[in-house]
Amino acid sequence: MQVTNGRTYSLQLLGKGKRPKLVFSFMKHDFGPCFVADRKSGSKDGKKGTRRSKGVEEVYEGEKSKDGKREGRGICRIPGGDSYEGEWKNNKMDGHGCYRMADGDVYEGAWKHGLKDGPGTYYYASGNADIVNFAAGEEEEGVRFTADRALAWKLNKGHLAGEITLDEANEILERIGEALPPPKDSSPNLRVTGGGPIEPMTIPEAVTS
Repeated sequence: MQVTNGRTYSLQLLGKGKRPKLVFSFMKHDFGPCFVADRKSGSKDGKKGTRRSKGVEEVYEGEKSKDGKREGRGICRIPGGDSYEGEWKNNKMDGHGCYRMADGDVYEGAWKHGLKDGPGTYYYASGNADIVNFAAGEEEEGVRFTADRALAWKLNKGHLAGEITLDEANEILERIGEALPPPKDSSPNLRVTGGGPIEPMTIPEAVTS
């Protein structure tokens, strides 16, 4: 090694290497419950998508069509603790329904072809709530409220777009066609974020199916 305009040094590196005793491969490994294609999965605001567990059967109880497909009203319990209760069409969530996640988050609203489509409310276990209008699983206009419903932020395509007044928030709710949910006890450090380590909220009867 030569230092610019300076001396030249000779370095000798010493070390030992060992071959690993185990060879790892995940080509055929089943990682269990995972998220399926849904824009909510892994998004910055913490909202999740619907989950499925590979190789494990779901439990469905409800109405079916003549050819055995899920049709009408029913409840599906998904391995891992998630569940959906509501309307079905052609084996897919379609109509009005409530999807409950094992971590305490709940989405209640409209579905079409297995995707969120139309107005709905996403209740975080922290108590915060997003009232959003969806189109084929994609978020459009919406509002995020703190658990005490005292502060609000505008949502644009799933991202926070700035704090707004409650009057402005109510105008958006009117356009979406959803009512403001009852307030929940709030924690100051959870005013903007979606989830958080706080006791699970109790979903009001008005939002259950």
